[in-house]
Amino acid sequence: QEDTVATLGPGDLLLWDSTRPIRFEVTRSLEKITLLVPREKVERATVSELRGATRLEGRSGLGALVAARLASLARIAMDIPPDLARPASDVLVDLLGRMHDPQDPGPQ
Repeated sequence: QEDTVATLGPGDLLLWDSTRPIRFEVTRSLEKITLLVPREKVERATVSELRGATRLEGRSGLGALVAARLASLARIAMDIPPDLARPASDVLVDLLGRMHDPQDPGPQ
């Protein structure tokens, strides 16, 4: 995306702006989870300043926590009551924002 090239490994996360063109090349079998986040949530989470696609390490530290929570959410999404769906996704968006900008205090 833009001038950015990101090579992902197992468990990695990729943030990108879907309003900008992006090209993917998949070189082997792939299993993925996609989380679509409305722009107003992204802006609140401070990831609105993306300059091209951004790879986030998903195998250790906070990235491993985000990846595990995202996988859990994907497994149980259909069982989450509608009134709890937003808070469940807000937790992930906040964590993604903190990974992208660790200095940001998050939503106030």
